[in-house]
Amino acid sequence: MSRRERARRRQRAVRRAVVSAIWGITLCALALIIIPSALSGSGFAFGRPGTAERGPSDRPAVSLKPAEETPAASPATEEPARTPEATEAPEITEEPEAAETPVTTEAPEPAEEPEEPEEFLPVAASEAVGDDYFKDAVFIGDSRTQGLRLYSGLKDTTWLCSVGLTVEKAYTEKLSVDGRKLTAVEALGELAPGKVYIMLGLNEMGWKSTDIFIEKYGGIIDAALAANPEAEVYVESILPVSAAKDAAGTWCSNANVDKFNARLMQLAEEKGVNYLDVSSAVEGEDGCLPNAATPDGVHLTPAYCTKWMDYLKTHTVAEVEA
Repeated sequence: MSRRERARRRQRAVRRAVVSAIWGITLCALALIIIPSALSGSGFAFGRPGTAERGPSDRPAVSLKPAEETPAASPATEEPARTPEATEAPEITEEPEAAETPVTTEAPEPAEEPEEPEEFLPVAASEAVGDDYFKDAVFIGDSRTQGLRLYSGLKDTTWLCSVGLTVEKAYTEKLSVDGRKLTAVEALGELAPGKVYIMLGLNEMGWKSTDIFIEKYGGIIDAALAANPEAEVYVESILPVSAAKDAAGTWCSNANVDKFNARLMQLAEEKGVNYLDVSSAVEGEDGCLPNAATPDGVHLTPAYCTKWMDYLKTHTVAEVEA
């Protein structure tokens, strides 16, 4: 039964109760007038005024039944008054509304555990590439990269390197590029290379703030990607120094090399570029440059420059198609 239908039924019940109550009051009033008169023997004066009182046997019979034309005259035929809704018994002829069956839902499947992000790793070993792979490459670095330039065997590659080059000088020092004088950062904008190899940091280990080094280094990466968004940028790890150089107790130590390389690997991940662990190709078991690898504890011999180049040829990523 709808809520509206129940309200209508309640209204009809109230109306019936009110009508029954009115008729009940009317009948009670009549009874209060008729019954005492009958009991006292005076009766009703049905005759004309001044008529002599008749005896009980001569008195006409008085009917206590009200006129039939009056509706609902007999209380026996009238529906008894119903109590207000607050005390009214529930109707038993109405079938109770069926309780809504709760909707059963299938148990949710256990949520899949979010995949852990892949660990950022240096470029893995790959099939060796030839010299042609480096035709559209630019190498940026200091005197160590100059040594690679001399012994790599590459002919058609652009080299933006000089003795003592730092991430700061990459914005200020002029280099010769195709007969023009440009800074390393300016040359990236002019050349828009397909590949960029960067090894800087040894000369910056004496700086007071590593953050400035990372900021300037990040700017070089940004310049390379701005010139060619599809360029493959390779951040090369800083090569270690020899055990003798490390023991000298200067800022040029392998502890600083490790600290800078950790920051460079993090930078490469943040920038979405490649990190090359070149150190693994030239260091000894103690993490230092072997004595056979360096004449001065810092720079590489021709044989170890070749090891460096072989590592670059066997650690590449797929070229992005234009």
